[in-house]
Amino acid sequence: MNLDLTDEETAVLLKELDNIMEGDRYFLSQRIKTLKAIRAKIRPEPVRPPLPPPPTRYEPPKGDRATETESRALSNLKIVTRSKPHCWRINHK
Repeated sequence: MNLDLTDEETAVLLKELDNIMEGDRYFLSQRIKTLKAIRAKIRPEPVRPPLPPPPTRYEPPKGDRATETESRALSNLKIVTRSKPHCWRINHK
């Protein structure tokens, strides 16, 4: 079956199909799926451009700088000990 519709008739038909589908409370029903398939035949969805590739992960530089940072971080640590079961003592370096 081939319908020869004018642009105006096509626009009206698409508008009515959209109104029926938007106003239906069972949007996953077979009836709505059929109406969506009909709409797709009249007006196909535009082709979307492909998604960009995922970003590359940054890795920090390796070498002397990393070991300096680690040793600096370790030197700034505070030692925490328990003098009694309910008390904590912080020993400053």
